[in-house]
Amino acid sequence: MFFTFEDIQNILKQLSRKPKDFISDELRGWNWNQPPLLYVNKTQLSIYEVCSSLCETSRDIYLKKVLKVKERENQYIQKGLLIHKIYDLIITSVKKILYNYDIENGIQFIELMKSLGKREIIKILEYNWILDREFIEHVFWNLWNKASSIYSGAIDKLKSKVINISSETLVNQVIPITTEYLIDGSLLGLSSTLRIDALLTPCIPIEIKVGSNKNYELSLAGYALVLESQFEIPIDFGILVNVNINDDGDVIYKYKIVNIDDNLRLEFIHERDRKADIVDKGIDPGKPSKCNIYCPYYNYCSGQEETIREKEDTTSRRMGVKIKIKKR
Repeated sequence: MFFTFEDIQNILKQLSRKPKDFISDELRGWNWNQPPLLYVNKTQLSIYEVCSSLCETSRDIYLKKVLKVKERENQYIQKGLLIHKIYDLIITSVKKILYNYDIENGIQFIELMKSLGKREIIKILEYNWILDREFIEHVFWNLWNKASSIYSGAIDKLKSKVINISSETLVNQVIPITTEYLIDGSLLGLSSTLRIDALLTPCIPIEIKVGSNKNYELSLAGYALVLESQFEIPIDFGILVNVNINDDGDVIYKYKIVNIDDNLRLEFIHERDRKADIVDKGIDPGKPSKCNIYCPYYNYCSGQEETIREKEDTTSRRMGVKIKIKKR
């Protein structure tokens, strides 16, 4: 999750020894204008929308794109959002310190990170969370301290080898990660403003997910196809980071190297076309046999949405305050 330049070297060594499956040229992103990659629908979807598996029938995409029903955030969704917000803030903060301070050693770096963290956590807490504040703070400092320890060690290793080093080189050697990397997926019928969770030097997409799900690997296939369409270089592997958070806010994560083979690419294209058809044709695929309680439309499909709105409206009248209730 918090990769260093040394981690990249180890990953590249693993990839060089890892047997590569043959990837058909017609399934490379640079062949976006030919079947099976050719896109004939009108709707532009995000990678998340293509790969979402919270609803077995994909009614969530119909509600969101056709009926324009707003999502209702739940704890599961907010945990994922929390991890992404903290991760992006950590990577940005590490780079900020390395660019703006003359770092002599890892201890100095840790002290600066601790001081900066006390200010940056305020940005995290500003969001309209339904998660407990103490839980959020625990998750924040858990990840913040882990990153501080990892990158302080990387700094000390580099400083022991090189005496005079520029800030730019220090950043590139210590933390070779770009978060929220912006790419254009329009050639493949996707959104023109896609954001990869992180891009690891030289060009390895990273997807960060809370929990585990087989569809998470599909996201990497989508990003690989888009990167290939944009830069016309082969992307054979990606990194999936699975994050687990216990009730106390302790965070455990591990990463997996994913081989982005023909099967994964075809499955992504199939999901892209299937969900685009749902939107373009406006066909309600219906409810699943059992709704996923983590789905942002669970209350809507279960008929609880109006009950929730009625309770909110009753509460506002009882308090004697006029509150505008938005349907979510």
